[in-house]
Amino acid sequence: MKAYPGKGLSIPIWLLGSSDYSARLAAELGLPFSFASHFAADYTVPAIRLYRELFKPSRVLSKPYVMAGMNATVADTNERAHYLASTQKQMFLGVFSGRLTPLMPPVEDMRQVASEEEILMLEHNSMYRSLTIGDRNRMKASMQQLLRITSADEIIITTQIYGHEDRIRNYEIIAEMLR
Repeated sequence: MKAYPGKGLSIPIWLLGSSDYSARLAAELGLPFSFASHFAADYTVPAIRLYRELFKPSRVLSKPYVMAGMNATVADTNERAHYLASTQKQMFLGVFSGRLTPLMPPVEDMRQVASEEEILMLEHNSMYRSLTIGDRNRMKASMQQLLRITSADEIIITTQIYGHEDRIRNYEIIAEMLR
């Protein structure tokens, strides 16, 4: 296989998964495992546990290595973060309904773009429950909780924020918090 633009580089191969199948495969192959807990939250702990239990050392790794995914919408205030997170909530509704669209601008109230039934469906979905929305204190608490329940070696953060400057600020806050 030839990978571009990584040709000639020693790029580590990871197995990204959201099920026990991917956990078993990563363990069997002795690869690092990145679990998509940012959209399969209910399967996070069982899949990571299974990966660790079944792990076989390989040329790549001598022991299991786990990365957990996290959805994060962080802003200077909780109110701003909740406003910005309405973009991701709209994206989730599109996924659930099969009406996929580009990222939509944030809205003050989700009732502007969704019915009460859709909002209830969203709020009871594990994908929605995996969202971290808030200021740096909320982000720090969520990261600590994810690390506590997974003992992950790394966390990968995904953000679905409409405005470029707001997206940059989101990552600046996270970087400041991690220093």
